[in-house]
Amino acid sequence: MLVIIYLVSMIPPVALYFWMKKRLKDDPEYQKTCRKALIHGLLSIFPVMLCSFLFNLALAFLIKDRNSVLYITLYNFFVLAFSEETSKMYMMRRVKKESYAWSWMETIIFMTCVGIGFELSESVVYVFGSNAGQMVIRGITMMHG
Repeated sequence: MLVIIYLVSMIPPVALYFWMKKRLKDDPEYQKTCRKALIHGLLSIFPVMLCSFLFNLALAFLIKDRNSVLYITLYNFFVLAFSEETSKMYMMRRVKKESYAWSWMETIIFMTCVGIGFELSESVVYVFGSNAGQMVIRGITMMHG
C-alpha cells in the first residue's frame, strides 16, 4: 500500500519536471540540461549521506547530551539541512560546468530539477519509515523542488 502512496505522491514533482522541461521545446540543449540536472539531483543523495555522516560524527564528539536544545538545533540545521542544501548546490555546479550560458530563469529551473531529483531519491526512504499521510503531504508540497 505504501508503494502505491509513494507513486501517487511523486505525481506533482514529476509533473512539474516535465512542465519545466517543455518550456523551450525547440532547444535540445535546454532539455538535455534539464535531464542532467534531474540525474544529478538523483545522485545528490550520496554527497548528502557523506556530509550528514561527517557532521553527525563531529556533533556527537562536541555535544554529549542528545536531548539538549543546542544539540537538536545543530543537528537539524547542519546534519540535515546544511548537508542537503550544500550537496544540491554542489551537484548544480557540476551541471553548470558541462553546459551553455544560462539565464536567471534557466538557473532557477535547473536548480528546481536538481531539487526534484533529490526529492525522488529521498522519498524512497519515507516508504519504509513513514506513513501515507506524510508521504502525500511531501508529494503535494514538493519540499525540495
